[in-house]
Amino acid sequence: MNNYNPIPNQLEKIFSYILPFSVEQKKGEISPYLEVSLYCGKYKLNAAKVNYSYGGLHYIFDEVFNKIQLKEKKIENALILGFGAGSVACLLTEKYDQNCMITGVEKDAEVIELGHKYFNITRFKKLNLIHEDASDFVSKCNLKFDLIIVDVFVEDNVPKKFHQLHFIQGLDELLSENGILIFNKVINNSDHKNEIKLLSENINNVMGKCVFHDIVFSNTKNSVLIFDRKKNNKNYHLDEKYYDKNYTSNSLKIKEPV
Repeated sequence: MNNYNPIPNQLEKIFSYILPFSVEQKKGEISPYLEVSLYCGKYKLNAAKVNYSYGGLHYIFDEVFNKIQLKEKKIENALILGFGAGSVACLLTEKYDQNCMITGVEKDAEVIELGHKYFNITRFKKLNLIHEDASDFVSKCNLKFDLIIVDVFVEDNVPKKFHQLHFIQGLDELLSENGILIFNKVINNSDHKNEIKLLSENINNVMGKCVFHDIVFSNTKNSVLIFDRKKNNKNYHLDEKYYDKNYTSNSLKIKEPV
């Protein structure tokens, strides 16, 4: 395994504020294209169409965690399906102060390799990172989690099996008595719209009423489904939309929020 490359040199950092640039490109085990770029002095992991870690995706989950007031919750065990390079784990532990055990599941070995090489994922001392398909993990896991994040993408698509009733039933078995499920979806076309309708119906039928938090950028809409078992979503609404016309997770030419 490659050693962690912790800090870009000063010249690279300065240049990245002027013109972001690619540091490494490779073919993933699952994703056809992976790229680590340096932008405003920070590494980001992108696929061809979307951000995988520490770019737009990081911003999306920051918005959602803030909306559900995650700092006020006690999370002891978290499951991240689609671990990527650790963006969600970073938010959980370093911004929202959750000193929890984290189980990360990532199917793409090349993503894990890049996570070690550029993003120092070994800094998460309570992380159990598993190289496995998320649906296979859910089908055989017998643990309980206070927070389950589903962020499983191949480019901008969530594979169809993750919308199906069987998978949602598996998530229901893993979610603790007061647990929260967060499921991230990109909505770029009519197929995505049909998929999220099926997904929300299956969550509603198996687990209870879920709510949506829509985050809309110039080109991409993420619709994040949230199920809070403790509140059962009564009087719990995240139906406002967040708009930022100056930002897109797909463009390195437009300034991202930091």
